[in-house]
This record gives sequence, C-alpha cells and structure tokens, in this order.
Amino acid sequence: MNKKLYITLIVIFALLIIFSSIIIMEPREHTKNINVTDFASNAKINVNDSLKNNSLYSVSTLYNPSVIYKNISKNMTVYVTGNFLASEAQSVLIQYTVYAVSSEPSWTRIFMQNSSSFTFSGSHEINDMVIPLNISGIYNKAASIDNELGYTSSMPAIDINLTIIDANTGTSSSTGIIINGANKEYTISYGKPASMTSDTDVKDSYGGKPVIPEPQLYGYIIMAASIASIVIISLSFLGFPKKRSEMDKNIDEYSDRIIEIKYMPRGTSIKVDSFSDLVKLSDAYHEPLFYIKEKNLFFVFHDFKNYVYGDNI
Repeated sequence: MNKKLYITLIVIFALLIIFSSIIIMEPREHTKNINVTDFASNAKINVNDSLKNNSLYSVSTLYNPSVIYKNISKNMTVYVTGNFLASEAQSVLIQYTVYAVSSEPSWTRIFMQNSSSFTFSGSHEINDMVIPLNISGIYNKAASIDNELGYTSSMPAIDINLTIIDANTGTSSSTGIIINGANKEYTISYGKPASMTSDTDVKDSYGGKPVIPEPQLYGYIIMAASIASIVIISLSFLGFPKKRSEMDKNIDEYSDRIIEIKYMPRGTSIKVDSFSDLVKLSDAYHEPLFYIKEKNLFFVFHDFKNYVYGDNI
C-alpha cells in the first residue's frame, strides 16, 4: 500500500470520527467504585525467655532476645501477637509451620503445622497464641536423621514460619524467626512483621440505568471503528514496535545487581508475587539477585530459603 493511499484512508476515517462525534450529543451515565471493606493486619512471632537467677541480667524475663544462654535459661516461650482492623465482618486465617533445616547433610523436615481462624469486625488483637516448641525433641530427631544418613549429628536451624491470610480475597503475608543452636547458646533472627492491607470494591451506577439511543450507539460504533482503523494503518505504515518482555526490562534495569547461574541452591522455595518485592528482599537481606536463564526466573537466597519470582513457577 503506497503512501498516498495511507493518507487518503486516514482522512476518510478522520471525517467519520467528526461525523460520529456530532451524533453523540447526550452525556453518558457514569460508574463509580464504592469501597465496602477495608482490612489491615500486622502480626509477628515473639520469643520470651524466663531466666534463672544470674549476675548478667537485672530482669527475670528477656523479650525477643537475639541470644539465649542455655545455662541460665529456665523456659523459652514462642508466641504470636497481632493487630487487625476491618470496616466490616472479616475472616482471617493464621497458619504456622515449624521445620528444621540442615546444611550438612542437606535436608529439611517439617515438625509441626497448625492453623486457626477467626471472624471479627472493627478491631481485633491477639497476644496469647502460643506456638509449642520442643527444641530438644527436634534436635534428637535431627540427630537420628543424620545418623541414618551416615553423618555426625549437627544442630540444624529451626525455622518458624507464620502466614496470615485474608479469607475474603486470598491475600497473604508471611514472617518468621530462625533459631540457630550451639553448645552453650541459641541465636535468634527475627523477620519483619507480616502486614498487609486489602479492600473490596463494588461498582455502582448512579442516575438510573443507562439508556443509549440508537443514533448514539451508531456514533459510538463508527467512532471506535474509525479510531482503531487509524491506529492500525498508522502502525502498519510506521512498523509495529516490538514489545519487550518484563524479564528483559528487569535484566536491563538491574544488570549491575544480577548474577546469572545455572542451578538454584538447596533450600525452601518461597514464591514472591512481584519483581519489585524481590528487589526489596535483596535490599533487606543484602543479598544479590540471581537469575536462571533456562527457567526464566529470578531468586534471592537467604538463610537456606530461596525467594523466587518468574513466569514458570
């Protein structure tokens, strides 16, 4: 198709747009979004350590300590606290998992899973949800596993993962703690609180039901067809641009932070909803962004966990 024909067609369709705009004279009725449910939550895992009489601490209980010395520890309590807000009746599901992760030999074993749910309206607070944790029992079972595999027993990391789920929308958020044991002490790492906000919208037409007279309907059809035709003709004349994939954009934008490898290290895999969330995890944990080209996925590896984002997960 030559240039003159392109121009002629564009002029014809432009005239059709002007004609259809004259037909369309009455304003159409509008649609607005009305927010009917607002939901916000914040939850985290806590550790309290009751102490024996000692000369180191002036208190009898340590709240969320980073180090627990076994010789002066009387009792360790792991529990969940959280605040929840909702404008209307809201259902929430809380799930937790306790598992051990061994690096040598490499294995992961779930020791406990449980969940609870509740429905509330307004505000709700939890502060007494205890996660029963038998550390000595886990270490004894880990020693048995190592022995079966032909290895000398070592203390695995104990990982406790907590997930809160908005039952209305399926939105979820997770947090956790990791307990590493040594001969004389435990060291504890705390994740960021699991927090999320979500809402539910409904559409509401105001001003009565829309009634479109036939002349206006024809005008809409002619205008839409004309605009689409002009766009297609223009793109045909200029050439259709190639659409770059999201993965290519991510690689270009973060090329100085991405390391391409062939295999993912062993560990628990956790799906991340967006690449921007993966970048935030990389910043928070000070870990690089890894990329596996064959599988077209990115991940961040931290504390024997792979936080994964990609098209084929």
